[in-house]
Amino acid sequence: MRSASAPSLRLPRRAALQGMALACWLGAWAARAEPAPALIRAVRADGGLQLDDGRLVRLAGIDMGEEQGQVAAASRAKLEQLAAGKSAVLNATVEGEDRHGRLLAHVAVGGVWLQGALLEAGLARVRTDLDSRARAEEMLALERLARQRGIGLWAERRFAIVAADQAERAIGRFALVEGRVLKAAEIRGRVYLNFGEDWRRDFTILFEAPAAKLARRAGWEPRSLEGKRIRARGLVRSFNGPLIEATHPEQIEKLEV
Repeated sequence: MRSASAPSLRLPRRAALQGMALACWLGAWAARAEPAPALIRAVRADGGLQLDDGRLVRLAGIDMGEEQGQVAAASRAKLEQLAAGKSAVLNATVEGEDRHGRLLAHVAVGGVWLQGALLEAGLARVRTDLDSRARAEEMLALERLARQRGIGLWAERRFAIVAADQAERAIGRFALVEGRVLKAAEIRGRVYLNFGEDWRRDFTILFEAPAAKLARRAGWEPRSLEGKRIRARGLVRSFNGPLIEATHPEQIEKLEV
C-alpha cells in the first residue's frame, strides 16, 4: 500500500518555524517565574542529560531511536555539540521524576530548542505520551520536514512509515502506521478504528474511554475518522492482529479532512 503524503511545509520555512516555536516557548516562560538556568555536565549514552546538580533530564516528546547504531550516535553527537557544558532552561512537562529518576522536560540552550534541533536534523522522531504532549504540533511539523528530505533516521528503511496492511511486521516496536480507516465503532465507551475487513487479524487503533474523551475535548470525534486516511504512532502490539492503543489525540495525524 502506497503511503500518502501529509500536507507539506516549504523547506525554506523550517528555520522560521523553529524560531517561532522557540519564541512562543520562551514567551510562555516570561509570564511565570523562570528558574535559574541549569548547567548540563554531560550527555549520557541513552541521550539523557546529566546536570551539574546531579539531576537527570530526558528530552520530552521525542524518541532518538535505539541506544546503539548510527542514528543514536549522531543524536548524541548533536546533543554534545549543542548542550554539553552549557547552561540550559528547562520546562518540565510533569512534576517530579519518572521511574528512572529523570526529569521530563523541554530544553533550550543558548536560544536553541533541543527537541526542535534534533527533529529538524532527522535525528529524532516525535513520541509523545500523556506526560509529554506539549509542543506536539511544532514537533510534528519539524519531523515532517526531515522526513520529506529523507535525512537522518528517515534515510533508514527500519524507520519508514508502515502501511496498515503491513502492520504485523511492526509488532513489538514503536512505529508510524498509515492507512485508511475502513470502519469505526464504539463499544462500551471504547472506540475501535478498523483498517480491514477482519478485525481479528487486521490493524486496529483502540481508544479507551478516557482517550476518546481527550480527543473530543481537542475538538474531534474518533468515530469521524471512518473512511479517512490517517497516520498513527505508538507501540504496535498483538491483540486480534496488530494494534496501537491511542492514549492521547496527538498520536493521530489526519491526512484527509
